[in-house]
Amino acid sequence: MFNIALEKVIRDAAVNTSGTIFCKSVQILAYADDTDIIGRTQSAMIEAFTSLERAAKGMNLFINQEKTKYISVTKKSHSIYLHYLEVGPHKFQLVHSFTFFGSDVNCNNDISAEIQKRILAANRCFHGMRKHLRSQLTSKNTKILTYKVEESCS
Repeated sequence: MFNIALEKVIRDAAVNTSGTIFCKSVQILAYADDTDIIGRTQSAMIEAFTSLERAAKGMNLFINQEKTKYISVTKKSHSIYLHYLEVGPHKFQLVHSFTFFGSDVNCNNDISAEIQKRILAANRCFHGMRKHLRSQLTSKNTKILTYKVEESCS
């Protein structure tokens, strides 16, 4: 139900949601209570945020300032950016990384930590299943089914 309300807020905000960030100045990623505003410029992002906030207030939805952060991904030095971004009465803290739906996003566009995290998770899964896959008590059909399920998940 919340996703329906969020969809209405995004439509009412009149932020263009078609295409990707490569074709426009702002991209919205939203699901449940997680919403990301990706902007080519800080002013485009602030404008989209202001529109979303105005539309959200119409549905009695409000921004949780403590949970809202901002990240700057750029080739320029990060020392030039303020530690806080102020938009109206809101003050958002600058972070260098965050987790979005289980994936790490960072300001360096470095995915090596994300790859290592996924390899570690796969190794844990394999080692957790190894005892069952080697067991004489587990039938061959069960082992094959387990392998096929794990294979389809990767």
